[in-house]
Amino acid sequence: MEHSATDFDRVFAAIRNADLRYPDEELLESFLEDSIDSEYAARYALQTCSATRVGGLDLTPLLSDWKRLIAAVTHEVPFHQQPDRAVAADIWKETGASVVSPACQTPSLIR
Repeated sequence: MEHSATDFDRVFAAIRNADLRYPDEELLESFLEDSIDSEYAARYALQTCSATRVGGLDLTPLLSDWKRLIAAVTHEVPFHQQPDRAVAADIWKETGASVVSPACQTPSLIR
């Protein structure tokens, strides 16, 4: 019986084979591995990224979105201020991730 690759496997392999510069590869791997539902995150990546001619994925749109989200949380929200509830709800809806870690009092994307 032949084992078919999961969406997670396909996206993770595409990230590893994309020859991304630091920290881009780590950011995208974290997006997949640290999400509450890794398969859902992989399906989102497949919907967001188009296939390349060599069978890989153009990860540019996903990487751009992920960096914009990280920048919004880490640079635009003062450490003492909680993010807007509507923004936090949108992030939760899309990724299943919380926006602020109360344990360390710094913005982060956590489970």
